[in-house]
Amino acid sequence: MYYRKIKDGYLIQIHSANDIWYIWNVLEKNDKIFVETYRVVEEFNEKKKVKLVLEIEKLKYLKDFKSLRITGKIIEGEPSDYVQIGKYHGFDITEQSEFILMKEQLEKYKIDLLNEAVKRSKNLIGNIVLIDERKVMIANLYPIGVEIIFEKDIPFSKMENQNREKFYREIQEYLKSDKIIVAGPGFEKENLSKFLNKKVSLYDIGYVETVGIKELFQKAKKEIEAERLAKEQQEIERLLSNTDRLVYGDIKEYAEQGRIEKVYIIDEMMEDSEIRKILKTIEEYGGEIHIVSSNSPFSELFYRIKIFGLLRY
Repeated sequence: MYYRKIKDGYLIQIHSANDIWYIWNVLEKNDKIFVETYRVVEEFNEKKKVKLVLEIEKLKYLKDFKSLRITGKIIEGEPSDYVQIGKYHGFDITEQSEFILMKEQLEKYKIDLLNEAVKRSKNLIGNIVLIDERKVMIANLYPIGVEIIFEKDIPFSKMENQNREKFYREIQEYLKSDKIIVAGPGFEKENLSKFLNKKVSLYDIGYVETVGIKELFQKAKKEIEAERLAKEQQEIERLLSNTDRLVYGDIKEYAEQGRIEKVYIIDEMMEDSEIRKILKTIEEYGGEIHIVSSNSPFSELFYRIKIFGLLRY
């Protein structure tokens, strides 16, 4: 990602699919953005290139399509022959998109998110393969979380060597990173490692399921501790260990008293306008905001509880 402050707001350029997650957490309802896009003009029965200023009404993060769908009301636009003020327009922010967020000043946590997006590598961190005699799961490891890209039940133990190697080659096609972690119970992980004939990290875990990824993060912490997921794990462990200062659920009263040192929230809750008000109050009192990705293996905890706060005292 690239961004810079300009006269009209912030010029933002998207460079990778990972950047879209950050932008989803920066934009919100009623924000105004300037974008060059295409709009269907009925009298010409075709799409025409237009320049629009939209007031955002809806944001939908389409993880599977690596895009952010934005719908908003047109408040300015040109050429005037192709633009109707007050009408609605929808478009997708994808890789290589560019737009201007028309805002004088962004909140600190949003600037922090933009800076993190710039800082983080635009490529995936590595590939994870969970495998045993009956099943395989393959995931991409990104700075913002884990994405399972392949999952299949396979009776490896009953396969002939020729068929086994054929399926190993299929697994190999998904491994696009130089960093490969292979984990699972039993010996199938060693068999795959020998076939790949390259340096891989091997770990013993109990299950080839999502819970196995959590277990892997515990065992591979030293290997990936410099990355966001390991840091997120450390943050959440710190949060849960401070039971005397932990609050959750309805934390509005604590926020208004300025007692929240740090708040932890899953990204999907950022669409809630009331939640954003609470976050703004916490920030005004100097509190920190930690956003947990819905791709994180810890997301289930946050789906249940929604929001956690760590009190100053």
